[in-house]
Amino acid sequence: MYRYIPHAVVLFSIMIQASSAATSYAVLGYEMNEKNTADKISAFVTERVEIRTGSKVISSTNAKSLLKEANCNSTQHSTGRKYCQTAGDILGVDYVIYGKAKHSGTDIIVESYMIDTSSGNTVGHALARENPKDAMLFSKSIDQSIVRLIGLRKMEQASSIQNDKMIGGSSDTVWYKRTPSPWLQTVMDHVEIGFRFSHFGLFEDTERHYNDEGVFIGGYLGSISTLETQQNYFPSIYANIIIRDWVVLQFGYERFEADAVTYWDGHRDGTFIFNGPSLVAQFRYKNASRFTPYAGAGFAMLNADFDMLDWWHNGFGNPEPEEAYQRWVDSGAPDWPNGGYQRNLTVSEDLMFKPILQGGCYWHITDNISLDMDMRYISLDAELDYTLSRYGTVFQDAGTTEFPMDAWIFDLGMTFNF
Repeated sequence: MYRYIPHAVVLFSIMIQASSAATSYAVLGYEMNEKNTADKISAFVTERVEIRTGSKVISSTNAKSLLKEANCNSTQHSTGRKYCQTAGDILGVDYVIYGKAKHSGTDIIVESYMIDTSSGNTVGHALARENPKDAMLFSKSIDQSIVRLIGLRKMEQASSIQNDKMIGGSSDTVWYKRTPSPWLQTVMDHVEIGFRFSHFGLFEDTERHYNDEGVFIGGYLGSISTLETQQNYFPSIYANIIIRDWVVLQFGYERFEADAVTYWDGHRDGTFIFNGPSLVAQFRYKNASRFTPYAGAGFAMLNADFDMLDWWHNGFGNPEPEEAYQRWVDSGAPDWPNGGYQRNLTVSEDLMFKPILQGGCYWHITDNISLDMDMRYISLDAELDYTLSRYGTVFQDAGTTEFPMDAWIFDLGMTFNF
């Protein structure tokens, strides 16, 4: 299976060919659970660097021996980059190459870095997806730039990001770009952007009370007996901030609406509207497959409102309240219809912090695109104050009524990383 790996590392030969023959290199080796595989990848990298530069390269085996004599190991350094810089000084080379390899389904993903010993900066970064079981498929993946080199500063003929230049030919084809600035690279490494379509429902949406004779006597509030959810399938945007491989902070925006519907004739008196930002701590179960399940918990900071229907708010009643309201509007909507009589429903707390629970799974379609599917729970309980007024002065306070609205949300979306 390893006869295909030279394609993955040919980018180093192209990268190094542009430098002076006097430039020196060392390969520190590749991290992987299977030592035999890691050693073979390291050997291929060493061989390709030697062929292209015409100079002897310190192999990972020799480098490991020399660093052991100098009592230098990775555990003494806070980052891998600092370790490479120290190792480069000890070995007396200009550049150090190292990387990681891991299984992803039937593939092997090889990630390689080139560190400038003098500055400690990463000057080359390459990513390859190996499919050793299918040589044709792997060759095609090379031609489609699945192996890519991001920004080699030493390559003087490198074109701009807006006008990338292809070098090499056939299966050696590689695209390359200049290195992003450090802060941009940090953002790219730690941010995911996504969008999702949401459908939500209430665990309980009806409350009706009857007397001993079976006659309806009231619901949540007066004749309001049903809450009907209103769906908005416009996609919402969210961002994931990657703290660790398995810990993510997800920032999103929520919006929910539910109509307050009466028992007698099924008309609505108004609509509950909840909207605002959310923050969820997401914990992912990383594994070798293309599926990453996760669970999360957090909260939403919601602005709550009850949008009253104008005809109901302005005191129009039976018979035909909506027709009577329309006649009033057509007449120019003079102030204080119905003798200034108004019904008022207002949310007691217009800013609420509500808990969120989440469970779902990512399906990694490619290295950069994932399908995201989850279920969430959120409590949308709200309290309404009901008053009657005349000419703006309250003459009757009917008190506060609680509307329990525990909701479930099904989300389907896409997540993009860089």
